Amino acid sequence: MPRHNMPDNWEPPFSAWSVNFGGSPSLAVAYCGVQSHTGDIADSEAAFALLRSGRDTPDHVERGRFKDVAGLVNQIFVCYWRDSGAYARFAEQSAFARWLADDALLTGDVGVWVEAFCIPMRRFETLFSSEIPAGAARLADKPMTGPIDEHGLGWHARPHSGKRHPRALKPPRRRSQHGRPH
Repeated sequence: MPRHNMPDNWEPPFSAWSVNFGGSPSLAVAYCGVQSHTGDIADSEAAFALLRSGRDTPDHVERGRFKDVAGLVNQIFVCYWRDSGAYARFAEQSAFARWLADDALLTGDVGVWVEAFCIPMRRFETLFSSEIPAGAARLADKPMTGPIDEHGLGWHARPHSGKRHPRALKPPRRRSQHGRPH
């Protein structure tokens, strides 16, 4: 990669590698969570089986588990699709989608949630501290590249498809003890 906006003799603070996804126009990601009081894995294993059954299933799934501040056990499945069209079909037509739409989930002891989004590849950047791919990088058709020098300077050091600084985000309004903004 050519050096853009880099100071002369720049040495990054640590080594980094990147991955290229080839010609894929976008990446679909869905976080699927199964939440319970007991942590019984039967419901999360059933969800996992449904995620992996039928057509248009995720190309890769990673799992995590944690106990939240309310004491509920959360099993999270991070699902990746190379093709956002395959994800759209999965979200509409899969056994998982039918299970998720079942009203029986509204009355049981288990909570289920999904947060999904598509990332245009021209706006997606990977940067890893090792040559071992993780997450979406496992979908790449080519090996990791690097080490990459253009990091450690802040976001302005790398070219970003001609985009300028995003507008500054305003912090959320804080609330007083009485619930009124201040």
